[in-house]
Amino acid sequence: MPRPLSRGGLSLRAYLVGLAGAAMLPVALLAIWLSATVVRDQRAAPRGRMQETAQALAAAVDRDLYDSVHTLEAVAASSALERPDPDALRNDLVRLVAGQRGWRAVTLETPEGRAVTGTERPPAPVAPPHPERIREVLDRGAPVVAHDPDAAPDAFVVRVLVIRDGIPRFVLSATVSADAVTTGLIGHGLPPDWSTSLVDARGDVLASLPAAPSLARRPRFPFVAGAAAAGWGGRADMPEGPVYFAYARPGLTDWHVVLAAPVATLDAPWRRTLATLAGAGAAALLVAVGLAALVARPILRSFGALAWATAELRQGRRPDRIGPQVTDLALVSDDLSAAAEALQSAERAERDGL
Repeated sequence: MPRPLSRGGLSLRAYLVGLAGAAMLPVALLAIWLSATVVRDQRAAPRGRMQETAQALAAAVDRDLYDSVHTLEAVAASSALERPDPDALRNDLVRLVAGQRGWRAVTLETPEGRAVTGTERPPAPVAPPHPERIREVLDRGAPVVAHDPDAAPDAFVVRVLVIRDGIPRFVLSATVSADAVTTGLIGHGLPPDWSTSLVDARGDVLASLPAAPSLARRPRFPFVAGAAAAGWGGRADMPEGPVYFAYARPGLTDWHVVLAAPVATLDAPWRRTLATLAGAGAAALLVAVGLAALVARPILRSFGALAWATAELRQGRRPDRIGPQVTDLALVSDDLSAAAEALQSAERAERDGL
């Protein structure tokens, strides 16, 4: 019966398996590195897209806010505010509000916070002063966009100074619906399962698109308040499931535009890619093992026959010739056959001599 060529160490089969493994190892490591690179790039691509989209949405919000500021500044520069007639000015402001998208009211106040006139219906005959509301615009000397604590949760206020002879005479304020701002973002072509929210400096959601996503039903969004101008927020757990979010801040405010997408949606592409690569790698490994087994079979068979031939030679019998599958071993077989013939000739000569 065939037996190993050596009594110690590893068998020829083990060495062949080790040789095949050593040959495949660098290829396998390269495949793993390429797969990790592809998956990493696929994970980073939607995150970069979300950040770029959030910045584009913030720029669009900025344009809407500046439109409101420029409209108020034009009113503030009009001659009607030199010596304002409250009733006549109120009628002008009512027509102004009717012509602006999302505007709810306009108010004219003194620097002390006392109302001069406004578009509210019915008009308040005597309004208490609110100096704290207009302190920021007076301190900055520039337009301010704010979300007053006592204002409607879905509205904000744009304030500009009415300056005459270098002195602030009045503060002109417009109350604007936050929904009017987010509605203008519809044309940016967001995927259907993405949502965008306008979040103020305290983390309160002013408005969202679509109209009632999970972010809109969340009373607070504290992990955005005080954040940098723009960035990647990471993962957040929502009632409908976990989401990834990115944010960006419009230049005119300290608010943030928050863009959210379900984790499953963003992770699905790279998970599919990883599964495909893993399946292809496993199939390639099986094919490689099968081919290695086919190639190794004649080698193992020839070495087994060689071991049998040497055993036959040791017992003084002429071994059968090894097949031609492995040329080098076939030559060894011929040498063994020649040695057997020489041995038999020597034995015959020795017997004849006796």
